[in-house]
Amino acid sequence: MYLNIKHTAMSLTMRNFNIAMVNCKDTLKVINFLEKYYFPHSLLLKYANFENTPTVKETLKKFWTIALSQNISVIITDENEEVVGLSCNIVVHKQADLYYGLDGGVQTINKFLTEVGKELYKKYEDLEHYFYIVLVAVRDGCGHYNLEKRLINFSKGVAADFGVKIIRMDAHNAAEAERAKKIGFNLVYEIKYKDYKDDEEEVFSRDSQDVFSILSVNSKRCPFSCFT
Repeated sequence: MYLNIKHTAMSLTMRNFNIAMVNCKDTLKVINFLEKYYFPHSLLLKYANFENTPTVKETLKKFWTIALSQNISVIITDENEEVVGLSCNIVVHKQADLYYGLDGGVQTINKFLTEVGKELYKKYEDLEHYFYIVLVAVRDGCGHYNLEKRLINFSKGVAADFGVKIIRMDAHNAAEAERAKKIGFNLVYEIKYKDYKDDEEEVFSRDSQDVFSILSVNSKRCPFSCFT
């Protein structure tokens, strides 16, 4: 059985969880969830030495407050309507910066993500825009529910409904890349953090041996069994 309804007004109950599109009433609790469960663990912030920089976190919070208004992100809540999982999604157009209008350390990350993102346009020559799963975060203690995969599958359906064929998702280390490949994503590009330079200057910690990867997959609606 396939979900054959528009995701724009959709939610789906699965056991004690509800998966749905993020709407305006969710914005504050989504931002709070990111601040508690994502920002402290972000490898990009860590390797750029921004994980404890308040101005960067405030800028990111402003960005996501704006980006969530695209209404294409996906949220999982429990029976108490608390956020337990989140996929933050945006649609990126070829001529647009990912974090336009933002300043501070976020611009450093923006330039990196934009530069490496050009590899996607090399792979797909006619690509004008893509659906970007910027981050997937799950609350501590909920990993065994496979919420990450459910969020990604739901996001694939959202992209399909919006007519966006290609989905980008980044892996911030080798383990994340392998997990993405197991659910159908294909490697587009990879680079060691320590090898990336901006105008010949190192951006990320020299001690970081991890590999940053860009992966892609075609959008599609997933079987009902993907969510239950």
